[in-house]
Amino acid sequence: MEFAEWQAYDRATGALNDEWQAELLANIHELLQFQAYLTGQAHFTDKHHKKGPAPKPERYPRPHERKEVVVPVPAEGDDEWVQPPEGEEEDGE
Repeated sequence: MEFAEWQAYDRATGALNDEWQAELLANIHELLQFQAYLTGQAHFTDKHHKKGPAPKPERYPRPHERKEVVVPVPAEGDDEWVQPPEGEEEDGE
């Protein structure tokens, strides 16, 4: 019955991709950060050393949250566009 449910899910949404794996790895990364932070705070702090050796945990960015840098391409006839000097190509070759 469970296999039939997975077949129906696959037909409805398509095959699973690597997103779930990336999410799982990000969660594991955050848990390890938190564990290191707690261990450091519990065992390596006292009256003289108030700050533990491990930094505070930060949220690990997910692949779908990363922003791509978009470089604007000027339209033809745009006066603000600076033409490269003669003899140099635009792509840096």
